Amino acid sequence: MGSTTSDEPPAELAAPGPRRAGPQDPALWGNRCQRADQLLDLLENAIHATQRVDVDIEAVPFIDPTVISALINARNTATTAGRQFAVINPTSKFRRG
Repeated sequence: MGSTTSDEPPAELAAPGPRRAGPQDPALWGNRCQRADQLLDLLENAIHATQRVDVDIEAVPFIDPTVISALINARNTATTAGRQFAVINPTSKFRRG
């Protein structure tokens, strides 16, 4: 989603797996979210806490429609707030063909 003009590192939310988020990250979503509404709350908190949020889905084995909806809603929230939001490291099964 473009480069950030701030020196602040992006908040990165990652599912547990080979690439875990760093110590400055607000949360590891796979450890804290059992439902899509919890994911949306977590993402919205991160959006309001930083200028850029990267959601790393490299280690995510499955995304259902409610999670996709939460990601879309979070992106809309970020856009409205003038923040950057990106879903990063999708595996081939999540990329559009």
